[in-house]
Order: sequence, then structure tokens, then C-alpha cells
Amino acid sequence: MTRPPKYAIKLLQFICHPEQVEFIEGDLEEMFFATLQEKGHRKAVFLYWFTVFSSVRLYQFKERFHPKFSVSMTVNHIKLAWRNVLKHKVSTLVNLVGLVLTFASCLLIFLFIRFENSYDSFHNDSERIYRIGKNFVNDTGIVVPDATTQSALAPALKQELIEVEEAVRIEPIREKVLVVYGDKIFYETNLFSADPDFFNVFTYQFLEGEPSLALIDDKSLVITESIRKKYFGELAAIGKILRYNGEDRLISAVVEDPPINSHFHFNIICKLISPSYNLNSLDTDWNGYNWYTYLKLKPKTDVTEFEKKLQGLIERNKVVLKANYFIQHLTDIHLHSNLKSELETNGSFSFNRILVYVGGFLLLVGIVNFINLSVVRVLFRAKEYGISKISGATNSTLFFNFLSESFVLVFVSFNIAIILIYLILSSFNNQFGMMLSL
Repeated sequence: MTRPPKYAIKLLQFICHPEQVEFIEGDLEEMFFATLQEKGHRKAVFLYWFTVFSSVRLYQFKERFHPKFSVSMTVNHIKLAWRNVLKHKVSTLVNLVGLVLTFASCLLIFLFIRFENSYDSFHNDSERIYRIGKNFVNDTGIVVPDATTQSALAPALKQELIEVEEAVRIEPIREKVLVVYGDKIFYETNLFSADPDFFNVFTYQFLEGEPSLALIDDKSLVITESIRKKYFGELAAIGKILRYNGEDRLISAVVEDPPINSHFHFNIICKLISPSYNLNSLDTDWNGYNWYTYLKLKPKTDVTEFEKKLQGLIERNKVVLKANYFIQHLTDIHLHSNLKSELETNGSFSFNRILVYVGGFLLLVGIVNFINLSVVRVLFRAKEYGISKISGATNSTLFFNFLSESFVLVFVSFNIAIILIYLILSSFNNQFGMMLSL
């Protein structure tokens, strides 16, 4: 004989209160056979399933689906947990100190790794900015990865490869330069010469002047905010003359100091120009390689194909130097580049990975320590739990009380750790020259 769908019956038995299942099941069975005789088996099965789902109400769920607690009861549990935490001061203090140190250490490691991975991401379109490097073979046949390129490379890139939106050269001035303004005389470092399009590739906040005009004139200088304060105090610097390396130079713009999370820093930038005896030598010289070439690619450029075209460009210009050229993503330089002649010392991806393992280990040790101390606390309070059981407390109530105490400890510890990091972060940044922030 045809019966109602067995899985619908099992579902009904599973979700409905035991005292009501028998009545509901009987009514549904009568309805099923009535529909079966009038409209057939398919419609009877469909109606049975539909009625099972539509007839179930919240008050019919079993106890495990209808927890017996309310907001007021939850608050009461938390209050009780807080009293127990204060009552057992020694164990609470030991647990608290362990958790605070664990959370603070892991949080500091997280902030450091986040900072290390943020290098150069402040530039607009940083995902499209690359640096060109090369693997050249020296006289002994050893391959040496190098960050410098020829001065003619950037102009050739803009002329010959349509994927290139902008290409600029940077030449660091390695020695100190004498800078004079009135009675203020200093030897300055972190000086660069760069193409006029430098600020079309790199993004810096201009305090005075315009990016498009900053490096147009051969005698112009772009200075940072710290240099302005050093020579001019709080006065405007644009239009003033600095005696720079024995020449009078016009200050054309003032920018904010480059952020700490930049793979190179500058104090003064002047326009990159060819020597007077050969005004086109920088754009045609494929022999010297003391310049750093950065480029911004057009959106959706295939980087792999572009590298092939880059090598083809080098071969077409018959470069004497034997080398394979490649590009590095701007935001990868700090952690993933360790080439010869880097502009500054970079970080280490391996070191960051070790820190991740250290942070994970510290967190694991902290959790294990917390669990062990919690188990010991439970054993010492066995008599208290026994009295609670005699008084009518259920296992679930005791478990929830224990869980509440653990939650209160973890919550308080985490917040203390955040406050602790907040208090020491400024000193930590000053001490180690970083820019960590919560």
C-alpha cells in the first residue's frame, strides 16, 4: 500500500516537539490518503511535503533548536563570570598576563608585517608601475642581478613599445652636496636627478607648486617639507634661490617627505640633463648603466609578453652589455628584490615569513597555556561545581558559566593588549624608524 514519503516523516519527527509529533503525523497521514484517492500519488506527496514545511512553528522545535536563554540570562551569566574572575585573583592574573603578552606580541608582529607589505602602495596606479632590472654576465662568467640600466632605455621604451604609458630615469647623487641659503650652510644627502615626468609616475603630496611644472626648467629644484623648514622655517619656499653645488637653483615645488614605507627617499630632486658638451648623450647612450628606469604600463598589459618585447628592444639597439632584462613590480621591490646597486637596503620576505611562524607559535603557546590553567582552575573548583549540581544546575549551565568566564578573560586581555600596543607604538616607531599604526 502507498505510504507518505518516509523522509518527510523523519524530518517531521526530527524538528517537532515529541509531544506534538504523533498528532501532527496522524493529521498529515489522513490528508495524504484523502489527496491520494482524489488527485493521485504525485500531488499527495507534494502536498504532504508542503504541509510539513508550512505547519512547523518555532515553538514546535526541539529544545536544542530553541535555546533556553534570553538576553537578560546571558547578561547574568557574564556578571557571574566577572565575579568569579575577580574572586580567583591569582589564577586570573596569571591567565591575564599570559594572554595579554600573547595578544600584544602577535598584534605587534601583524602590524609589522602589514607595514612591510605596504611599501610603495601609496603611489597612484602602483599596480601598473614597474622597475627594470637586468641579469648581466661579468668578466668571470658569473650572472649578477643588477638594478641599474642605460640612460637611453627610458626614451626608447616610450618611442618603441606602445604598452608604455610613462617611463622615467632616476640618477642618485651619491656624494654630499653643499647647499647654501644666506647664513645657512649644510651638506645634503639623498639627492636625485630625474626626468620631468617623474611626478607622472610617482605620487607625492605637493605643498607648493604643480607636478607638471616641477622639473621643467634645467635649474629647478624640488625640495621636501623637512628641507623647507631647515632653510626657510614656516615661510613659503617656492620661487626662492638655493645655492646648490655652486650654482643658483630656483625652488619650483615643495612636497611632503616621502613616507617611510617607500623603497627610496629623497630630500632634493633636480632635473636630469645631459652634459653641455653633448645635449643628446643621455637619450642615445647604451653603454653606461648608472640610471634606474621606472615605467608605468597601460592597463591590462600582459607583463610576460612585455618582457619579451623589452628584450627584443635591447637586441635591436645592439647593446654591447650581455644581459637579460626583466621588470619588477614596484610594490615587490622592498621584500622581493636584493639586486646589486639597490637605491636603499630592502627588507626580507624570508624574515617576514619567519615572523609569521613565530607569531603562530606564540599564539599556540598562549592558547595551550590558557587551556592548562583553565583546566587547573576547574579542578580546584570541583567542590563548587558539585554543590551547584546538587542545587539543580545542569551540565549545560555549568558549561556556559565556564565559557562565559573564558570569554570575559579573553575579551579583557585582548583589549588590554590593544591599549598596551597603542601606548608603546609611538616610541616603537621612533626607535626603529617605522610607521606602524593600529
